[in-house]
Amino acid sequence: MSRPPRLRVAFVCRPELAPFAEAMGIDLVVEASSEEEARRAIEELSSRSDVGVILVQASIYPRGVATQRLYPIATPFPGPGEESLTSPERMYKPLIRRYVGVEVQLPSGGESGSSG
Repeated sequence: MSRPPRLRVAFVCRPELAPFAEAMGIDLVVEASSEEEARRAIEELSSRSDVGVILVQASIYPRGVATQRLYPIATPFPGPGEESLTSPERMYKPLIRRYVGVEVQLPSGGESGSSG
């Protein structure tokens, strides 16, 4: 039985975070300073057959971005001080919609199950 191909992880980030990504062992790092530059980088990386995951620094993650194939998956990744930019809803709703095919509603805080 043959193994599936091993796909690479790419990281799209602001220039000041690039050394961190490289230190973590990510060898495919694309620097971007704006959402538009990040969008172009995601489009370019999405056309490659050797990329499986595209991590994008949360502060430059473009809204409404979607790759044309099943993979790579593009998802936001928090940089220093950006934890509040990557809520579970922002991170997981688009992935669930795309790969499972359903829209999910997450509770907006407090008690869950009280919609009506």
